[in-house]
This record gives sequence, C-alpha cells and structure tokens, in this order.
Amino acid sequence: MKQIGPIESAAAWKGQELLNQPAWNESLTAQELTELDEAIRVTSELPIEQISASQFELPSLRERLVRIQDLLEKGSGAVLLKGIPTERYSVDELKRVFWGMMSHVGTPVSQSAAGEKIFSVRNEGFGENDPKTRGPNTKKKLSYHTDRCDVIGFLCIQPAFQGGENQVVSSISVFNQIRE
Repeated sequence: MKQIGPIESAAAWKGQELLNQPAWNESLTAQELTELDEAIRVTSELPIEQISASQFELPSLRERLVRIQDLLEKGSGAVLLKGIPTERYSVDELKRVFWGMMSHVGTPVSQSAAGEKIFSVRNEGFGENDPKTRGPNTKKKLSYHTDRCDVIGFLCIQPAFQGGENQVVSSISVFNQIRE
C-alpha cells in the first residue's frame, strides 16, 4: 500500500497560526461601508433571497470579497472580516448585507429541512423532546461537526451572554496529525 505524505497547504494550520495570518483580521473600510449602505438602499424593495451579486453592487468591496473567496478555496480556508456596524442596521438590513456580501463569495444553499438559506443561531427555548429542536436553536453546546457546504459564513448580530463561541479546525491538519 502506498503511503501518502503530509499535505502541504496554506490550509494546514494549527491554532494560533490561523490567527497570525493577515486575512484572519480584516476590517471593512469607510468606503466599503458606504457601498453597503447604497446597496441596501438599491435593493430595499427586493426579497432578500432574490438579490444577486450584480444587484448588490459593491465596487471596491467586491474586489476584497473575490480575494476572500480565493483564500477560502486556495488559502487558509478561513477568514474573519470585521467592521459591520450591527447597531446601525435593522435585522432585515443586516440579513440583506450578509446575503448581498455572500452572493459575491458563493451560492447560498439550504440550511434546514424547511429550506432556509439564512438561519439564525439562537436559543428558541424548545423542549428536549420537541421535534423542532436542533443544535443551533438550543442552549446546548454543539460538538465538533462539519456543515454540508464548501463555505459557511456567520454574521454575529448579538453575542450570547454566555457560550456561543465558534471553534475552527483545519481538516488538513487533522489528516496530517492522524497520518503521523
């Protein structure tokens, strides 16, 4: 049986190595925020899920989002983009911002059995045996898992008082560690 060597990749990082990469600490500029405001205004009459990248115009931010898509596919596989002033927008506007930005990064897919393409992660207070109970709508800690998509995006509107942290792991580093 042929032995497979370790995978050499920008996505083969461990812990702090990811946090030290420049793409892990990106922040929106004033110009990019102005573009978001304009895109919200222009698409305000459209249903969120009908907004396309061409309708949600982001002249300078689009370049960064294309670069982020490339980093997700060919680089570290993870990016932290900060600076969306969540207090400035309504929840509908924030969903519009998230959908519009992500339409420049990839194609949205269903997040639930109900076909939702934007899913809010929050404690809905469902009982233990309620059939509507899923991990992301309870206060239970989720175990490590993968999501069934190439890219997953989160927009934190209101951090939890307790818990709610995300942990990111490089599957390539996991493979390399198992291989060792």
